Amino acid sequence: MKNQLMKKYESMGFDKGQLEEIRQGIEKGLDVSWYTFVKYDWFQMEEIKKGLERGLDVSVYAKPEISYDRMRQIRKGLKEGVDLAEYQELAAGYLRQIRKAKQGNVNIFPYIKEGYEPYQLEEIRLALEHKADIKQFLLKELLGESIREI
Repeated sequence: MKNQLMKKYESMGFDKGQLEEIRQGIEKGLDVSWYTFVKYDWFQMEEIKKGLERGLDVSVYAKPEISYDRMRQIRKGLKEGVDLAEYQELAAGYLRQIRKAKQGNVNIFPYIKEGYEPYQLEEIRLALEHKADIKQFLLKELLGESIREI
């Protein structure tokens, strides 16, 4: 049965990496229909597979237009009880900082709106988590390392 399924997928034009993700999913008894589309690269397939393995609602991020690194942040958020679905159009670095900020119970959205980059947001988030008031010292031109020093 498994060999027949794999032959079916091989004939559909999947590359070796994609076929490996499909094979692993089949062996684990997962519903591989979530990621058996040639439009997904194998990194995306892996993120969907990981979500299925953990019993997460992969429908939130199982979309070919969502890059694997954004999928990863959304999947990690789901695992941690943080819903990032409404922010999925943002780059992975922003999603990561939003996820961590929600975990740390701090609000970084004003800084996102002001145009700070993810590497800067990480240092701002950490400062907020440690109750350090650095707002008066912040400049968008500062590197993340400079913000850390402040």
